[in-house]
Amino acid sequence: MAREKMRSFLRSPAALHNLNIEQSNVRDFLDSWLERRRPRLADKTWRSYESIIRVHLKTHLGNLDPAKVTSLNVSNALAAMKLTTGERTRELAYIILKSAFRKINPDLLADVDKPKPKKKPINPWNAEQSEKFLGSLGAESHELSAFFRLALTSGARQGELIALSHDDLNLRTGDMRVRQKWNEKAAALEAPKTRRSTRSIDLSVRTVDALRQYRADLKLRLESMRKNRLRKITAEIHALRNDPAKSSTSRGVTLDQCEKALKELNATSPFFFAQIVSDRFGEKVTQQPLDPRNLSKSMEEAMSKAGVPIIRFHDLRHTFATLGLSADVSPKVMADILGHASVQITLDLYSHVMPGMQQTAVDAIDAKLLEAAKNLDQPDAAGRSGDQAAA
Repeated sequence: MAREKMRSFLRSPAALHNLNIEQSNVRDFLDSWLERRRPRLADKTWRSYESIIRVHLKTHLGNLDPAKVTSLNVSNALAAMKLTTGERTRELAYIILKSAFRKINPDLLADVDKPKPKKKPINPWNAEQSEKFLGSLGAESHELSAFFRLALTSGARQGELIALSHDDLNLRTGDMRVRQKWNEKAAALEAPKTRRSTRSIDLSVRTVDALRQYRADLKLRLESMRKNRLRKITAEIHALRNDPAKSSTSRGVTLDQCEKALKELNATSPFFFAQIVSDRFGEKVTQQPLDPRNLSKSMEEAMSKAGVPIIRFHDLRHTFATLGLSADVSPKVMADILGHASVQITLDLYSHVMPGMQQTAVDAIDAKLLEAAKNLDQPDAAGRSGDQAAA
């Protein structure tokens, strides 16, 4: 009763007008809220929130007094947004307002319908399709075979896999540490999606073997690349020095370019999965991670060759989760491996697997009961049944 009275008071105009709100309009109020929240938000989330506040919420609510904003104001703003943006953006606008006004008007959105975007369909492979894809990669010694195997057997996100450093993969103990991700749009490393996304994942024996093979093959490839580059650089320098009057060779190579290439000859990638590109001196390793666009193209070509359904890269993560849950792995364990903020996210995402898991569970329990019943009916050495012996 006391709690309800307090909530009623907080909803009253008198309480809202007497709140100590430094900002006189929603525009400044939301800016202040976002600045306070920034240390706790992932970079991608912060950029998304900042854009929604700047483009939409300030447009529709910016001039209002924070203490006087009503549910009708919010409903009208979300309705207006529907004309120019999608349901996911409207849902995030709802989430922003609910969080921002939580302390000054906790029931502001109580009567506002939350936008519900359509969920993207999940298209996981089954075990046979997964093995067929991996087998096809191995048969042709695909240079990204280990990368795709790791994706399919760890459930890690693409950005997390791309960002892996040499120290993040311990092939002696067989585990992988996820501590950062690659943001393609920002072209930079950043913190994982959520606090739970920072995690350690145990790897299977076959995955560790594939990673070791990748590392050994890469070492040989880099050695060959350096020899070829050195030969071409030396030839260009020789041509320039034989004819001092020329500022560049017939291929347009200058002495400065040759000297720079020599300095970078022994460069190594900070990432476990190295990006290799070609220039006028041949192949070289870069300081950048794998290009997600090239990964998608390579994956699509590999799927076509393997004769498996075409899926998105993120569906490899869904495949891992679906296979794990179908094999009776605990949803809590799967949530930890996937880096979900809560086990509820795992249950909601993969609810299509749950009916089968429930049937497996009840069958297992029934089997235990049946075994116990047989033991009770089994006569002992004295010819008594189990329940008679117990008596």
